[in-house]
Amino acid sequence: MEKAERIAREDLTKLRVIVSGRLREQAASAGLSGTELGRRVGASQPVVSRWLTGSRLPELHSLCRLSDALGTSLDALCGRK
Repeated sequence: MEKAERIAREDLTKLRVIVSGRLREQAASAGLSGTELGRRVGASQPVVSRWLTGSRLPELHSLCRLSDALGTSLDALCGRK
């Protein structure tokens, strides 16, 4: 594996950890279960579970819906704020 590819994978892993943590925090703060969060953003409970555990990173359109449903910014969800 080339160095640039390894760095890109490491950055993606870090982002998944940050986003999943922020999603869990925000959902808990709003009193939302994974099922309810999924209903609000149009995603199935298994998909939301993958986001919350960090095994998958939401796509951009899903991140936008999540930020709206949680009343927060994309920057906050991605750990930039």
